[in-house]
Amino acid sequence: MDFKAAHTRHVLVWITPAYQPRLAGIARYAKENGWHLTILDRIARRPVGWSGDGALVTMRDNPEQIAFVKSLIRRKMPVVDLTYNHPEIGVPRVSGDHEAIGRIARAYFEARNYRNFAWFSTTWQNVHKLRCDGFAGQDGSGPSVRPVARWVLSEEAPPDRLDDFGWFDKWLGAKLKAAPKPLALLAYDDADAARALEASVAAKVSVPEEVAILGIGGDRLICESQIVPLSSVEHDQGRTGY
Repeated sequence: MDFKAAHTRHVLVWITPAYQPRLAGIARYAKENGWHLTILDRIARRPVGWSGDGALVTMRDNPEQIAFVKSLIRRKMPVVDLTYNHPEIGVPRVSGDHEAIGRIARAYFEARNYRNFAWFSTTWQNVHKLRCDGFAGQDGSGPSVRPVARWVLSEEAPPDRLDDFGWFDKWLGAKLKAAPKPLALLAYDDADAARALEASVAAKVSVPEEVAILGIGGDRLICESQIVPLSSVEHDQGRTGY
């Protein structure tokens, strides 16, 4: 195969985290349509001197990335955002329905007769808010349900303590111990669900008998390798990537 003839579009991919199903969806589309992909892997700063035909990004609170996207917009270069953290920046987006994800989690717990609910995430951006609002019934889809306790590490403690696992387990474990039981906890994603599970185990809070934990994303590597296997709301990132 003639590489130059087959790959007619040079597309930058700045996707974090590098979740494999989403990247696999992008790769499948690229192969079918003759794209050459430049993958920025763990790069936090804007690529200097890059030129091409367009970019696929996940815009987060990274000033370098946001400035780079705005520079592409000024150059009228196609940019597609695969998340929904910066709706104020006017680019096309392909994203899951995050409020619907929250509603699905709520219905899952209610079908199992849970009445005490909590949300947990280690950070807080627009996508976190959308999922939490859907979980709490505050997304405009109907009357609000019982209030959801919201534990967000970055709002209640210094963010730099996140990597202090001993401190973190005591912090979250104390909240889980004090919460009404049985408790249904939705985490922002499977990684946050695993952190909540570790804190529960350290605090001798039984899972799922006292605290049932649900993640988001369906990451089998995370969900199936825990002390207690985690359930998760599927988020078809392979399809959104494609």
